[in-house]
Amino acid sequence: MSVPGLRVDALVGQGPGTPADPVCGGRCGGVGGLIPLARRGGPLWEPLCYVQIVGLLTATVVTLVIVPILYVLFVEDFRLIRWSPPGEHTPEGPPAEYTDGAAAVHGPGATTVGLR
Repeated sequence: MSVPGLRVDALVGQGPGTPADPVCGGRCGGVGGLIPLARRGGPLWEPLCYVQIVGLLTATVVTLVIVPILYVLFVEDFRLIRWSPPGEHTPEGPPAEYTDGAAAVHGPGATTVGLR
């Protein structure tokens, strides 16, 4: 989702409403289907179902909470990932430490790393 003029944290705050419905619906349906089998499934199925239920609930929390928080941290706070509104992106070549002077010989964006 890209909206001109909005900050990344505002977009992430709006995001969980859209993917939360199918994520929660599918995973809650899976958990609901495993509960009867976990309660009366026998010695093999009970522990397996409990592990699957915990895994589904953990994956839901990671998808809807942890990933958006990490995205905001890496884009806004640490600035490890460059994010710009649509239309303001300028393509850049590889970092200088990866070019080994190849740009001077072969043109901009050329690299010789891995060719030796």
